[in-house]
Amino acid sequence: AQAGKHIYCEKPLAMTVAEGQRMVAAAAQAGVKTQMTFNLRFFPAVARARQLIESGFLGNIFSFRGRYYRSSYIAADKPLSWRLRKDVSGGGALFDLGSHILDLIYYLLGDYSAVQATVDTLIKARPVAAGASETAPVDVDDIALMHVRMASGILGLIETSRMGTGFTNDLPVEIFGDKGAIRFNLADPAWLEVYDVRDAESPLGGMRGFRKIEAVGRYPGAKSPDWTMAPGFERSHAECQYQFLKAIAEDQPAAPSLADGLHIQTVMEAAMRASAEERWV
Repeated sequence: AQAGKHIYCEKPLAMTVAEGQRMVAAAAQAGVKTQMTFNLRFFPAVARARQLIESGFLGNIFSFRGRYYRSSYIAADKPLSWRLRKDVSGGGALFDLGSHILDLIYYLLGDYSAVQATVDTLIKARPVAAGASETAPVDVDDIALMHVRMASGILGLIETSRMGTGFTNDLPVEIFGDKGAIRFNLADPAWLEVYDVRDAESPLGGMRGFRKIEAVGRYPGAKSPDWTMAPGFERSHAECQYQFLKAIAEDQPAAPSLADGLHIQTVMEAAMRASAEERWV
C-alpha cells in the first residue's frame, strides 16, 4: 500500500482482526484500491437474489439458513498441510469456507450483530506426511455451526464443514419472508428458486409453489472449472477481478473491499469466542 500498489486479497483477509485492522488502515492511508476475492457474490443467481431482496419481493424477512460443505478432509490418513496449521492458516473450515458463506449472507442481508457458535475438530491428529506413521495434533476446526443475528434483527443458521461426506462443493442458501422466499444452490448458479405468496391471488389461483427463474442471461459467458466446482466458478473469479480493475480505471470504490473482509474476520473471531465461551458474542 505504501508503494502505491492496489491490493487484491484472497479470503480470509488476515489471521486475526488486529492484523486486518492494520491492513485496512494502511490501505486507507495510502489511498489505494482494495478488493477481496469473495467471488461467490458474482454468480448470476446471487445477483438475482440481491435484486429481488432490494426490490422488497420477500416483504418482511423472517430468517435464513445457509451452509458450505465439502468432503475434502474426511479421510483420517490425509496428512497435515498448511490448511491444518493454525499458525499458518489462522483457522480451519470457518476461515476457509465460512468466510465465503458469511460474506454471501452479508452481501444479501447486511451487517451481522451477534453470533453463537460451536466450532470443533473432528479428527484430532493426522500423519505428519503422506504415508507416515508419526502423527501430530490438528489445531484448526473441521466444522463450525453458527446461529447469527443480523443488524436488522433477522435470525439465521450458517454451517460450514470440510467433513461433508458426499459433497464436493455444496452451498445452498434459503431466505424466508412474509411475502415470499428464495433459495439457490451454487451447484446450479444460473437459476434462482422463488416462492411468491401473492400467487394465490392470481387470476388462475392456486399457483403457489417454488419455481425456478432464469438468471443466466444476466451473466453471459462461461468456462468449465475443475469437477469439484459449480459451473461458472472460474467466470466468477474473472468477474471479481474485472470489477477490481474497472474500479481502478474509473477511480471508483472497489467492492468487496478489505473493510468488508475485516467485517467477516470480526464475525469469525466472534464465532471462535462464542464456541469457547458457550455464549452469544
